[in-house]
Amino acid sequence: MVTGRDNIGMVVKRLACMGAPKAFIMLVILTAFSANLPRFPELTFLEFFAGEGNVWKAVRADSKNAVGIDWNYFDNPDGQNPMDILSNAGLGLYIHLILSCRESAFATVWGTVCSSWVRINAFTSCRSLLNPEGDCSKRYISLANAMVSRILCCAQKVLRSEPPYS
Repeated sequence: MVTGRDNIGMVVKRLACMGAPKAFIMLVILTAFSANLPRFPELTFLEFFAGEGNVWKAVRADSKNAVGIDWNYFDNPDGQNPMDILSNAGLGLYIHLILSCRESAFATVWGTVCSSWVRINAFTSCRSLLNPEGDCSKRYISLANAMVSRILCCAQKVLRSEPPYS
């Protein structure tokens, strides 16, 4: 089977066709060719923001090629958390894991922090159909927006499994 790393040209073409930011495409290329990242077997299941990790642990019982990551799996108060998608190292790790997945034969679960997105928080977050970004002056809202935008960039490779048409 083929991983995204083995077929980086097609991954880059897909991202470009979908209008991914050029800086993100460059980050994907740099991650794919980085020699100091560990190589994983062809992953078939990824759980991002796993919390307790119950989902990926259940999948791992059937398949050894399952991984779950969450920001609280790594505690380093002095530096960047490589498990946090909001850190540079974390975004690189998420891209690396997605590129390690079996091409067209894997599943992902994204359990984002939803406190600023739920309807009961609409008054506080000021999110609405006309203002989906909400009140960005509040730190937890700007962090939630950054998290979702990074997730969407990463998910572009996940969402498009067939080759782009020219």
